[in-house]
Amino acid sequence: MRTKQGGFTLLELVITLIILGMLLAMGLPAMSRMIQSSNVRTLTNELVRDLNLARSHASDLNSPITLCKTNTAGDGCQGAGTGTNWHQNGWRILADDNNDRVPNVAGVYIRITGPSSAAEVEQVGITGRQFDGGISFFPDGTVRDNLDNTTQGIFNICPNTTGSGVTAVSGRTVTIDERGNIRTTIGASSGC
Repeated sequence: MRTKQGGFTLLELVITLIILGMLLAMGLPAMSRMIQSSNVRTLTNELVRDLNLARSHASDLNSPITLCKTNTAGDGCQGAGTGTNWHQNGWRILADDNNDRVPNVAGVYIRITGPSSAAEVEQVGITGRQFDGGISFFPDGTVRDNLDNTTQGIFNICPNTTGSGVTAVSGRTVTIDERGNIRTTIGASSGC
């Protein structure tokens, strides 16, 4: 007497694997977009958090507080006129009474945020303003560039799509008005 053994035939297994492969192929692009959208949102939140921290410290300490790009050596602030890219080396917050991008106390920073390869932060140029080295919040709430002009600041946070093939992810724009108010909008103003 023969007993029937349970299990899958080779044909059933192959069909199952083909269906599983098709489902994965349909889901991967959506997963990539979700990850890139999360990266943009995270980096935007980090930038807004640090801008708010600098603004509140300026008021609390009654002293100018600067948020500046970290230099390539990673030990200080990048100087003015060095481009608009803020994500490669990160940024730092420091007490800066004379607006020279050097901490009042040597080597003492309020916060340092590291570089990001997951998304890109680009500062949008404003005609007649030197804003690319950093932005300073003053105790009266105003925002000034490194020439001590009252100004606004605009940052675009864009997905890093290098090699991913995903382009359907919206960037975000962070705008700081002359009074220090910070606003975030979905959809970058330019550059993404």
